[in-house]
Amino acid sequence: MKKAQELWWKEAQSDLALFIQLRRAGAHECHLLHYMQMATEKLSKAYLWRSGHAPPKVHTGFVRFLRALLDRWADLDRIAVVLGFRRQEDLDKWVRNVLGLAYAL
Repeated sequence: MKKAQELWWKEAQSDLALFIQLRRAGAHECHLLHYMQMATEKLSKAYLWRSGHAPPKVHTGFVRFLRALLDRWADLDRIAVVLGFRRQEDLDKWVRNVLGLAYAL
């Protein structure tokens, strides 16, 4: 892993950990979405740095990411656990509940 990738990966892990903590504490959905958005953006930057060039500085695609989660049925159990949900049904329900708020953000 390249140095820039590693830095973004560590930041993504930190934001994901905070997302999980806030979710367990019952934080409002806007705060959860903020940290999930931050984690996904940093994860995508880590991925895009594989070319050795800086990725574009844009903040798009978060709603598409949330919708794409629901299309990954084969992986949804694993994704749910990584995001701190007990079952894929819990993640599916949460995503469907916050899509409107995510779009508004």
